[in-house]
Amino acid sequence: MAVAASAIPSYQPFHDSALLDDWDEGLARLMDAKPERLARIAAARVTIEADYTLAAASAKWASLLAGLSHTRHWTAAATGP
Repeated sequence: MAVAASAIPSYQPFHDSALLDDWDEGLARLMDAKPERLARIAAARVTIEADYTLAAASAKWASLLAGLSHTRHWTAAATGP
């Protein structure tokens, strides 16, 4: 789905695929220009696959947790009751 929206911080990763703060002309362009609409959808898919799928989120958590387990602040005592 092509998106026209107000720019908020959580939408910034999609600044290349969504039309942000361009309601008048942007929404009309999305409705009329199929090639642009399809290109924006393809760009959004790349961002979603890289950062927002279960696999991407799981990999980020695994990396974070692996990094924590290798810091000198991580001790067995920190994991106990």
